[in-house]
Amino acid sequence: MVEDFQISKILWCDNLEQFLWAHPQLPPWRAEVHWRNQLVPIIARLFRKNLLLIDTSNCLLGCSITPELSTNYGRPEIDACFRQLMHAVIQQAQQLRFNPGAENITGNSIVTFSCECHGLRVEARMISLPRDWLGEIDFGDFWPSKANEAKILRQAIVVVTKRDLASETSNYRYKFDFHSDFVEDLCREQDSRTEIVRGLAKRLLMTQAQASSDEGLQDEEVKGKDERRMRISRSKRVHYEYSGQASIRFLRYYGEGEHDAGLN
Repeated sequence: MVEDFQISKILWCDNLEQFLWAHPQLPPWRAEVHWRNQLVPIIARLFRKNLLLIDTSNCLLGCSITPELSTNYGRPEIDACFRQLMHAVIQQAQQLRFNPGAENITGNSIVTFSCECHGLRVEARMISLPRDWLGEIDFGDFWPSKANEAKILRQAIVVVTKRDLASETSNYRYKFDFHSDFVEDLCREQDSRTEIVRGLAKRLLMTQAQASSDEGLQDEEVKGKDERRMRISRSKRVHYEYSGQASIRFLRYYGEGEHDAGLN
C-alpha cells in the first residue's frame, strides 16, 4: 500500500543496514534458502526505493519510547540502533507513522518518542494493519493530473469503498472504466474530490433502482440520450452509460455552474 499510494517512506540508517546484510549472525529469512529466495528480491525492489536514510552519527544515545516496546522481535543491539535512529528523527519534527510489530500491538493509537537531552518529543500514529494506511491517503495529493492517469482514479475509488463505505470491491455490481474526457474533467476539480469518488463507489455498489431512490445520488435517465446521470452535490453531476452487461463507463463530470450542460 505504501508503494501504491506513495504516502510514506521507511526511515532507515547505516547501522540497521549493517544488521540487515553484513552482520555475522544472519536473520532467519537470510539464513534459510527458501525464505531468502522469496524475500531478498522483494527487499531489493520495494524496500530500497521507499527508504529515507537518516544520519545517526551524532546520536550515540537512544531515545525513550512510550509505551515501552517488547524487544522480542529482535536482538538488543538492533533495538539500540532503532532508538538511535528515532533519536535523530525526533530532532527533525517529522510526521510519523509507526508499525510496532505483532508483539507490541495494543489498544494504543499513539506511540511517543522523546529524549531528555533535547527536551523534544514526537508522536507517531500507530499502523497495526494494512487497512490503517487508508486513513493516511489524502486526495489533495493523490489525484490524477493527466487524462491517462485513470489508474489513480480507480485506486481512489477502491480506497473510499473500503475506508468510507466499509465495503469491498467484491461487492461492486458492475465492472467499470472511464472515458478520457471524464478523467480530464476531474483533473481540474479541486474542491469535491472525496465526494466524487464516494459517489462513484456508491453507484458501483448499488443497483439502478437503489441509485435512483438514493437521496444522495438521485440517479436518473438523461432524456434523449443513451446515458444516465447522478448527483455529486447540489450543483455537480456525473454522466455515465452502460457499456456492456453489468458494466459502466463514466463519461463526463460537470462541476459548479455546469450541472445541466450535459443535458443538451
